[in-house]
Amino acid sequence: GDASSEYEGCGYDASLYWDLGEEVRVPEAAVQGAMSIVERSIQQWNTMYRKLQAELKLSDLAQVLREAYAPGTSSDSPGNELASKEADTAKPGWGSCGGWWVDAPALARGSVLAACTPEPAASFSVAGRSVHEARGAGVHGVARSPGGGLSSLAPTSDLGAWAAALPEGAL
Repeated sequence: GDASSEYEGCGYDASLYWDLGEEVRVPEAAVQGAMSIVERSIQQWNTMYRKLQAELKLSDLAQVLREAYAPGTSSDSPGNELASKEADTAKPGWGSCGGWWVDAPALARGSVLAACTPEPAASFSVAGRSVHEARGAGVHGVARSPGGGLSSLAPTSDLGAWAAALPEGAL
């Protein structure tokens, strides 16, 4: 339908939105595969969070972060343990760099840049280098095994089977 009629009476300015076309029906296998990857990612996130909390020798990292970034918190507040742990980003481990917390060395990290206009696309990078470029509709993915090997998912592949076949510890 027309974007302006879709948002009429909702308080939205339709001129700010692009008509992205018809709704895409995603196969159930792709949905389940994506959910499997999200669940695995959450498990890995929780594991790394606990490791970070232990590395920083904090009993409640979440509370320390809430206190550190609460409005009006000064750097000498008793709960602002992280301010005293600001690290030189050249040293391995977590540290503050211009207000952003980073796990150095940043070049050892992976990232994904995804776009939907003017066409669907994704760029996967590891250690600051592009390892996979994907364009067009479909589910795209790349996993890095603990040994450093890469496995890419073609948009026509079975996401669930691909995710299940990844080695333990793959990201």
